[in-house]
Amino acid sequence: MKLFSTKKQKQDETPEDIPRLSKKETSKPQKIKLVQPRPIVENKSINTPHASWMLRKKLQSAQESIPYEYLYDDGIAYLGDNRYSLTYQFDDVNYTNTDDNTRIGVFEDYCYFINAADDTVALQLNVVTRPLARFADKLELPLKDGQSEHLQNCIRDYNATIKRRVTGSHSYIRDKYITLTIVENSYEMAQRRFEHIDHDVMEQLRSIDGCNVRRLNRYARMCLLREFYRPEDQSPISMQRTLRTGVYGKDLIAPYGMDFSPKKMIQMGEEYVQCLFFADLPQDLSDEIIKDISNVDREMYVSINMLPQDPAKAIKDVQSRLRKMDIEKYNVIARQSKAGVPWPEIPRELAAKIESTEKFLQNLRTRNEKMFLANILIMVRGKDPDEVRLVADEVSAPAKKFGCVVRPFSFDKENALNSIIPLGRNDVFVKRTFTTTSLAAFIPFNVTEIVQPTGFSYGKNAQSNNVLMMDRKMLMNPHGMYFGTSGSGKSMGAKAEIFECFMRTNDDMIIIDPDGEFTAIVEMLGGLVIRIANDSKIHFNPFEINEYYGGGDTNPVRFKADFIISLLEVCANLRDGIDGVTRSIIDRCVRNIYRAYQKHPC
Repeated sequence: MKLFSTKKQKQDETPEDIPRLSKKETSKPQKIKLVQPRPIVENKSINTPHASWMLRKKLQSAQESIPYEYLYDDGIAYLGDNRYSLTYQFDDVNYTNTDDNTRIGVFEDYCYFINAADDTVALQLNVVTRPLARFADKLELPLKDGQSEHLQNCIRDYNATIKRRVTGSHSYIRDKYITLTIVENSYEMAQRRFEHIDHDVMEQLRSIDGCNVRRLNRYARMCLLREFYRPEDQSPISMQRTLRTGVYGKDLIAPYGMDFSPKKMIQMGEEYVQCLFFADLPQDLSDEIIKDISNVDREMYVSINMLPQDPAKAIKDVQSRLRKMDIEKYNVIARQSKAGVPWPEIPRELAAKIESTEKFLQNLRTRNEKMFLANILIMVRGKDPDEVRLVADEVSAPAKKFGCVVRPFSFDKENALNSIIPLGRNDVFVKRTFTTTSLAAFIPFNVTEIVQPTGFSYGKNAQSNNVLMMDRKMLMNPHGMYFGTSGSGKSMGAKAEIFECFMRTNDDMIIIDPDGEFTAIVEMLGGLVIRIANDSKIHFNPFEINEYYGGGDTNPVRFKADFIISLLEVCANLRDGIDGVTRSIIDRCVRNIYRAYQKHPC
């Protein structure tokens, strides 16, 4: 059991502060070797095992189990062994609810994106599915002093309605992240390299229509990491809070304990965690695998680790593999001939393997395909082991529909967890080869989700069943309309938006209500109700004027004359308008009427 350490990290801690063995300690035989940090690496390929001879020390605390050494303010994380990583968040785009041509275009753009990375850049794609109920307190309206008891009861009813919406089934937020990992000799060199990657690689992802990409800074990455280690903690992480509390670094995100016992599930704090991996995949992959798995109404974390291979070396490796298969084929035929078999044949499994490898090689040579070493990992969690097993079965069910086999890690659990965390690590033994097209079948796009922190609740997304939280003022055209049959709830939807707008903003609201449906809500909110009718004491004077009429920079009488002419056209129901002679007479009359006002404006 790794217990939470109360020892604070040094505020000026840098990657150079990695502990080293003293001379006294090195004079004795040691089972564990610690090496100097950041050895100079000549080959910058991410595939190179730079320090494979370095033994990992035994970790004594939960903080030490979080597999990074330092997190810089700009979001770059130093992982040790000269490796640096950077995480981006990207928006979902409409993919499953579009026509075939649009889907093909998005799929090709995604292929270009993963093809843009060379063998010096490792990619890690994360799909994080979290319950919206965890953020329900941010959606509820506040109760304030001075409000009437009736208004407070209405606020409580509204908050209860919001809570039912977000805590029911299908109420999950799915965020998507991409983490890049490189090998460099220093932080400054890593900064420059990430700038080039942002311009060359990430620009391909931004080219997908509607896919906005945002780089995460230090505190945003810490909030994301805390979702994996301590999800129930939703307190803000900021520099101000760090300076005020004196708690910083891994102490902010580490769980209260971690247990990686061999015969048990991973225990993090009071929750249990299990890591799964795709053990077997069919020949033909569907582009709906990730969508169907993510749509399971459970909290889960899907990670796809992609390691591009050098094209020339990839072709040589496949050719070498084919030669070994040919030797095996000839040996089988030779043994059958020696045994007297009249028509020697190779086993079907070997023939299918040779055929698929030849097709794989052909794609690498003739098409714009790269070879990747990749794996698909899933992390599920629950309050007890039984709940975790139930969630794992529910997650594995959609994969079985596509012919995939999902199995749990029975050992190497800590490396499996570290390979799912969005830090860009890939420490597990599970890897298999993919081409660009086959790897792109695990496309993360589904439908556009609209969950804006400053938005109002507008129901649920018909495709993903997620709650819609939209701020119309952030759109290019913020107008909104309610359509529906009689009794479908148009008025109730408008009243809910008015109520939420009044409680959350300081906006001015003007309601034109011919049927008097909104009088009660306006009176409850303390608004002014102006009744306009033949028997009302309130009337409009269309001839009212002031010095600012028409904008204040021009003669207000001219604007008033144009208004009165238009008013007379409407009152007289003149569809063809007033003729020129009559228009001139009206204009002179209006000017004569306001001649006294022009001499003494009041």
